[in-house]
Amino acid sequence: MHIEIASRLMAEKASAIIKTPHAIISITDPDRGVPAFKPNENRLGILHLQFYDLEDISAQMEPKDAVEYLAQFGHGLFKDEQAAEIVDFVEGIKDRIKGILIHCEAGVSRSAAVAAVIELMLNSSNKRVLQDGQYSPG
Repeated sequence: MHIEIASRLMAEKASAIIKTPHAIISITDPDRGVPAFKPNENRLGILHLQFYDLEDISAQMEPKDAVEYLAQFGHGLFKDEQAAEIVDFVEGIKDRIKGILIHCEAGVSRSAAVAAVIELMLNSSNKRVLQDGQYSPG
């Protein structure tokens, strides 16, 4: 399975020209709208997710600071339910597609982290993503 990682802008541009059966996993900030993907008869699905490029560090903070952090960003932190959505989406389409385009705003961390997990699920290795210096999936 081919997994491609892109920025939001590149995913919007590429969305119309992919010539093989594919799906898109679209990751945006909670305060941004969904991308304007062009129609493509080869696209078999889109999973839209919204979460910030932030970790939940509230447990490492003083209680007062943790409350403030969660009040400001808690609604947009990555949730276990979103991880399950990704797994369910990929499992549901993997036999019908040849590739998945995964994007986030910059195409560096959130999309790379999701791509690394999917590469491991489908291709038994995520070295391609983890060893590529242009990505920061940590």
